[in-house]
Amino acid sequence: MIFDTLSYVDGSNTVQEVALSLANVAGVPANNKTRFTPRSHAPSEFQISWTQPPETALAIPFKSRCIVYAGRTSSAGAPNTFSSGTILFQGRRWDNEGSASASHVNTTITLLDAWKDLEKVTYAIPWNYISGGTTSAPTYSTFPFTDVVLFQAAPAITYNPAAVNGTITTWQQIQDIIRYAAAYAAGADAVQLQLANTGTLTGTVWSAGAGAEFTPVYLNWYPIKSAKCAECLTTCLRPHPGVFTEIDYTTTPPTLHFRNRAALTAVTLPYAGTDGAGIIHEATEIKSLDELVPDKVRLFYKINGTYNGQPVTGFSTDYYPTNTNSLLALDFSIDITGAATSLTLYNFTSIAFDPTSKALWRKKVPALKQVSEGGQIPNDASTGALAILDTTINGSLASHPDGLQVTDEANAAINLSTYKYYTDQNVYGWMNLGGGAAAVVSANVKGYFSYYKNTGGPLNLTPQIGRHEHSMRLKLTTAPSGLYWQRQILNPGESVPAGLAQAIYTELSVLQWKLKHDIWQVAADATSIPTLIKPGKHKVNLSGGLTAWTTMNAVPENVSIELFRVWVNKNDGTGSEWRLAAKSTINCGPVNHLEPGYLVQLQNLFWNRNRSGIDAYQRLTGTTSSTTVDLSADPARENSVPGTADHAQQIVYAADASDGTRSQVITHDATTGQIRVDQVKTSDGSNYTTGRIMPSYSAAGPPSSGTLATNAFYRTYSTYIDTSVNQMYLCTASGDKTSSVWAAIGGGGAQQFKVQSDGGDYWNCKTWDGTTLGGSIVKVAKPFKLRAGAGAIGSETIRGVTYTYTYTAVVVSGTTVEYTRTASGSDESTETDYVTPAVLVNAIIIGIGFSTATPSTLVGVNYIQIGAEAWGE
Repeated sequence: MIFDTLSYVDGSNTVQEVALSLANVAGVPANNKTRFTPRSHAPSEFQISWTQPPETALAIPFKSRCIVYAGRTSSAGAPNTFSSGTILFQGRRWDNEGSASASHVNTTITLLDAWKDLEKVTYAIPWNYISGGTTSAPTYSTFPFTDVVLFQAAPAITYNPAAVNGTITTWQQIQDIIRYAAAYAAGADAVQLQLANTGTLTGTVWSAGAGAEFTPVYLNWYPIKSAKCAECLTTCLRPHPGVFTEIDYTTTPPTLHFRNRAALTAVTLPYAGTDGAGIIHEATEIKSLDELVPDKVRLFYKINGTYNGQPVTGFSTDYYPTNTNSLLALDFSIDITGAATSLTLYNFTSIAFDPTSKALWRKKVPALKQVSEGGQIPNDASTGALAILDTTINGSLASHPDGLQVTDEANAAINLSTYKYYTDQNVYGWMNLGGGAAAVVSANVKGYFSYYKNTGGPLNLTPQIGRHEHSMRLKLTTAPSGLYWQRQILNPGESVPAGLAQAIYTELSVLQWKLKHDIWQVAADATSIPTLIKPGKHKVNLSGGLTAWTTMNAVPENVSIELFRVWVNKNDGTGSEWRLAAKSTINCGPVNHLEPGYLVQLQNLFWNRNRSGIDAYQRLTGTTSSTTVDLSADPARENSVPGTADHAQQIVYAADASDGTRSQVITHDATTGQIRVDQVKTSDGSNYTTGRIMPSYSAAGPPSSGTLATNAFYRTYSTYIDTSVNQMYLCTASGDKTSSVWAAIGGGGAQQFKVQSDGGDYWNCKTWDGTTLGGSIVKVAKPFKLRAGAGAIGSETIRGVTYTYTYTAVVVSGTTVEYTRTASGSDESTETDYVTPAVLVNAIIIGIGFSTATPSTLVGVNYIQIGAEAWGE
């Protein structure tokens, strides 16, 4: 037996299938009405009504997945016993409406196809965000976000055909929307839909696929927030007014088609009779719309743009085939948004860079200014003027240690044949040089110089010439001076569509028909289905009427199909059977969306699109974008890497105004550890050292390796003061504390000493102030006649007799307490002499300041005894 059936998923997630209509079958509810309403750009609908009270109707859950079959086979029509047949419809149960009264009961369910699913699923696209790396080389990850930028190539995806200026075609965008929807959910919420002729996204590469059933176009980015997939698909179809949608339910999953008029299947229906396929004509209303065929189409555009924030209006025209006046000319004025542009002018100044230029060094390093510029260095051509020690640029340090070095932040040499100029102004990447953008580099420039240092005041100071290091930091660029300009398009606006007038004329030049056509048809046998006219699949012609009707290709705008079974005799005489019948009302008319103003909005996508809500560039870069001109830059920072400090000179002007050519200079002499006072003469640069300020030490005795400071260097005529006895010493030979030679100068005051032992030519003493005995031994030279060491008198002649002396130390308990003298005369006399009175240990003597170069035993001895002792027997 043959049945029409409904398959659905019940509340236990079990597939159930029941018969819909077959007269006189026990247990099968009679079917009052089954109506199919196919649509384009919207969900198609299938309604099933039973004359059954709502409380006993089939319990089909909300959103249950349903399939309507025709011509299924079953032995008795029991539930879940059906096979074969044809799928009429696939969708979900959305509405379940019931009514009951004393005379009537009814239950109606409404099924909607997968386009309804597309109206529920929010479309999301992958956005880049910075997940690692560095500021200059970030790495990215993606996350799905419902801020959508239609027609923008997704990050890291390869398209076929390739993206153009970051945009993809309407067909590529449609494919991505359907791919996203099909993968949106699993189980009961899965969107069961596939796309006809689609490509395949494998990894990050799209394959081309068989291609669209219409001609795709590239469009500008179109931001849209939290939009459903169906809304996004409708947006993609706006520039395609001749494209219709149709879902083929016979495939698993159902297949969505996007077809233009050329791809629609032409169907010829009978007029006033029945054709060979058994289609019966019931009624027709037909009218040719000749007034819609224009002589020409003329479009007048007003382009509303801005320039530097000021409104600017432009005009353009588009006409086809001619621009002459005629009765049926279609003339339309159309406003479109023009570009918002700005012009940035920049008067840029740079100077040829020459690191050997002393004028540049003076400009960048104030310490190198000459006197005429308010500095301290003699003017050029004067004695001691500024000189660069080595003008070699970026030479090897081994060969040119004093050469000029011009390096970048990484200390790499800068190519001065490329970076020819320096500037204190900002350099921008939009400054075009004809061969490319201007480039800039921060340069560290180091050089070595010799010069005198002048006061710049009434007296002219010129200290010793030397080697000084200086550096400067400046900005080098490839850009010469000039007026640079940038024309920036802040918003590209809408363009005038190319050939739109011709496209409208072409659409309207084909005669449009207004048609309402009622037909019904009984299927050829029990398992077949009648002809079902669907928008997006068919275009309609009529036979049996005027010749023009046979090729009019009227496009269905809406169709209503009532399905039912009728009892008919078989054609072969074997009896009767139930066959499926379809009663259709087909409404055709002119294509509603050929109105030109609407086409302009669609073609340009779109007058009123709002790009402010979504930063489309952020999706690609992970950071926000800007449409303003970047007028910020890093200025040249001069002398941020200074060279060795050039110490300031302390100047004391000559007090005697009668000689204004001389000045006194107080200088720290780091080599000698002294403060030097120099007198400088301007006329010839003469430099006279007039004095030094020396260190002073408090140790007793003459300067020695034990009293002088470590690492100190003493020049000849350096002085040293022994503060313990107020004795001054003069350096007679330069050197450090061990090699310098000192001699006492001037006279110290009288000093008391207590004798500790006899040293031959001197007494070993300790200072004595009447109360305290000093702790250190101080040598006090004996008077000449009393000396018994190297400085003693060896022989002498007294009153004609020559005496020869021999000296002998008297040692008591290891201490030499005195010396005796044996005198042998030429008169053969002999005697032993003693110092009388005797100078005993702890005897008090008086010493005064003293200095001598001989004998060696007294070199460095600073005191000599004042006394009346003498040799005697």
